[in-house]
Amino acid sequence: MPKMYHQYLIKVSNEKGWNYCKESIIHKQSGSGNNWANGFFNHGPTIENNLIEIVHSMCEKFDYIDSILLINSLAGGTGSGLGSYINIILKDNLPTINLLNASVFPHNAGEVIVNSYNTLFSLSESYKVSDLMSIIHNQEIFDIYKEIYKEKKIGFDNLNQIISKHLVSALIPV
Repeated sequence: MPKMYHQYLIKVSNEKGWNYCKESIIHKQSGSGNNWANGFFNHGPTIENNLIEIVHSMCEKFDYIDSILLINSLAGGTGSGLGSYINIILKDNLPTINLLNASVFPHNAGEVIVNSYNTLFSLSESYKVSDLMSIIHNQEIFDIYKEIYKEKKIGFDNLNQIISKHLVSALIPV
């Protein structure tokens, strides 16, 4: 009988909902300043060994792994630069596993002028190693949510809820 995956990725708590397992988190105090190259060339190499160790440790807990899903933003420097670097690390270290990407396109009116460059660089690098890429248009999700639920204030939680439901319905067989 295959082991359940969720117990290794998240911990459930009745008081606070769910949390990521502390053993599977890599974090730093600084971002990439909306600079793809900073995320890719600076932050990527600094987390590489730690990421490989965590991924291999998690993989050892499973009977069988077919795919890994990476969700990242394409607009900012950390999501796009570090995200595309992580794609390369995963594919290099786990070449037989399917690498699936759900990449979030920025809003039409971006916050930073380099959003378009970050998006193009990230897509270019991720495309080389991905087995499946799904593009999520933030602006379309925002517009759909606004139209369906008739709400004026829409937060990240609202958008993430819609995105996660659609990803689950697309990736998990009925």
